[in-house]
Amino acid sequence: TNSEEGVLDYYQASRLAKNCVTVPFGPSPLLATITTKKVPPGSELLTTYGCSYWLGPLNQATGEEETDMTPDIIGEAKGVAMDVFQGMKNAALRHANEAKELQDIFHAT
Repeated sequence: TNSEEGVLDYYQASRLAKNCVTVPFGPSPLLATITTKKVPPGSELLTTYGCSYWLGPLNQATGEEETDMTPDIIGEAKGVAMDVFQGMKNAALRHANEAKELQDIFHAT
C-alpha cells in the first residue's frame, strides 16, 4: 500500500535485493547498468526505481491519497540516491578507459 509502512517496506526490501544500479556512462544520453555486488551467472539483475515509480499508478488505481514524505521515507530515498551516486563513482573509477573511448567516438562523429 501507499502507507508510510508500505513505502518503507518497499525501500528496505528492494535495497536488500538490489544487485545493480543504472548510471550515466560516457557521453549523454548513454546509461550503463552496473552490478553493486557479486552476481552469480544466470542470476536475475535487480534494481530499485524508488517509490515514486509505482506510487502514482497505485494511487490512480486504488483512489488512495498521496503518501506524505515523512522523515523516514526521505531517509530511505536518500539511501537509494546514495547507492546510485556510489555506483557512478565506482563506474568512473573502474571503467574510465571505456568511458573515454565512448567520448572520443561520439566527438569524432
